[in-house]
Amino acid sequence: EEGRLNTPITETAIHGVAKCLPRKLDSQSMRATECCAGSTSSTTRSAAASATTSSMRACVLEQLRRDRPLSLHGVGLSLGSASEPDRDHLASLKRLVDRFEPQLVSEHLAWSRFDGRSFPDLLPVPRTNESLTRLSANIARVQDALGREILVENPTHYLPLDQHRWSETSFLRELARRTGCKLLIDVNNVAVGANNVGFDAAGWLSEIPAKLVGEIHLAGHSEDAGGTLLIDSHDEPVSE
Repeated sequence: EEGRLNTPITETAIHGVAKCLPRKLDSQSMRATECCAGSTSSTTRSAAASATTSSMRACVLEQLRRDRPLSLHGVGLSLGSASEPDRDHLASLKRLVDRFEPQLVSEHLAWSRFDGRSFPDLLPVPRTNESLTRLSANIARVQDALGREILVENPTHYLPLDQHRWSETSFLRELARRTGCKLLIDVNNVAVGANNVGFDAAGWLSEIPAKLVGEIHLAGHSEDAGGTLLIDSHDEPVSE
């Protein structure tokens, strides 16, 4: 039981739980939605039945955090953007972190915003000195705003970029040194990148000091139509 309680519930798992909630709540699901209000009156039950998906997810989180530590994993901070993280997004994250007090908070090493617009993908960051400086500043802004350390996840690679001036592992180590952040190592991203751009996955992992790793992700991947490119699809069993 102690091992189970020390396993954080991740953001992905939360979304999976929330999607499974029935549209018409049974008595057990109703109790989950009542956790925020702390009441079982008929009025509360009626209000809970019409709650939005967002509020229901919050109530699920309230229930889960009683038994297990939470790990909040973001996709919207766009740490690699030329601009600072969106203030409204960061403020919302701050409120979420303050409310649920997760054990871990993490974000991707990528960019997804430009000129005030958000894109539905995690786009690659060239590993240059300029990018390192910008990323370090943005991570520092996030950590200062949240008042805590965050974890940064290694990205998926699909095509080589000519602009890289650092190896990925040295870039991650230097980023952690400059900012005090820790790393979230996505092992599937390493396997996918090793196949797609050609590097040794075991050698990559050996170059990341264990003391810098705060969390590990496992997932499954799939092949593209041509059968040569691996896609970080999360729709297959974890590979050997």
